[in-house]
Amino acid sequence: MDLYLYSNSFEYREIAPNIIQMPLYDIYVFKGDNQFFLYPKRRYENNDTNAMIECKCLYCLENEMLQLCEKIEMVKQTEIDGQVIQWMSQEGIDHVRGGSFTDTILSDATKEYISRQIKYMNYDLEKNAGIIKRLQGLTDISFSNLSNMHQEICKCKNIQEKIDKYYPAVSIEDLNWLRAKVDTSLLGEWKDKYYKLIRNLTILYKQYKEYQKFHNDEVIHTVDDVPHLSLPHMYFDARIISEECRRSVGTGNDNEVFKTYETIIYTLLNRTDELKFDIHDFDLEWEEMKYRYYVQLFARQ
Repeated sequence: MDLYLYSNSFEYREIAPNIIQMPLYDIYVFKGDNQFFLYPKRRYENNDTNAMIECKCLYCLENEMLQLCEKIEMVKQTEIDGQVIQWMSQEGIDHVRGGSFTDTILSDATKEYISRQIKYMNYDLEKNAGIIKRLQGLTDISFSNLSNMHQEICKCKNIQEKIDKYYPAVSIEDLNWLRAKVDTSLLGEWKDKYYKLIRNLTILYKQYKEYQKFHNDEVIHTVDDVPHLSLPHMYFDARIISEECRRSVGTGNDNEVFKTYETIIYTLLNRTDELKFDIHDFDLEWEEMKYRYYVQLFARQ
């Protein structure tokens, strides 16, 4: 479907940002001679051997032996530098390279920036001294435990991805607001909110269609019989903006359209609530900290 929303009266040229999901990366942590290299690759395009070869080429390490000591999975692009700085805080700025910090010799300004970030990190660690003590008190360290932890963390992250993916872009309150505006023939100060809501209705329909692919036995098949769900501006512009178009469209479909949107919202809400219940007892932040602590202990052995 065309991502540009168009009507006879208005042309929407903004592509809804939530339609295009940001890519995730896996960061390969390689250990060389007294130095660590963090090399990110797009998720699902990764390969341990290729990643090592590419990392060696990037840092001119063709004759140096590298050891894969960790793979940090499902990292957003904006989080890569944070992972690198975290490793620098533990191993030293001069002993870690990766992300935006690939130069053999970093400038004084770059080192000052990294030092400030490390200071903030250490401040957070000091505030959470209890967490550090808990980590230091861990004794059940084994490769089997590490593997199980890794699987549970990935499982939790995958579920959280689905929650973010299917959580409805439009609320029932939004629909009620739109329903109240249907009887108004001219746009007022609320036009920006209206345009945003129309874009989000398009996203909502896409969320539902994506959900339908994997849960076909649970969906309401009559949804596809309701006109204008994929292009809501074609229906609501006529109902709100133009008195003449509003008369030509009529009012008979309003209840059906709003009821269908409500059904979509509640379907997605029920599914995301089920997913949240699956992970509500899993402390992802703590498990990730514990996992990284274990991995770094093994890396130093």
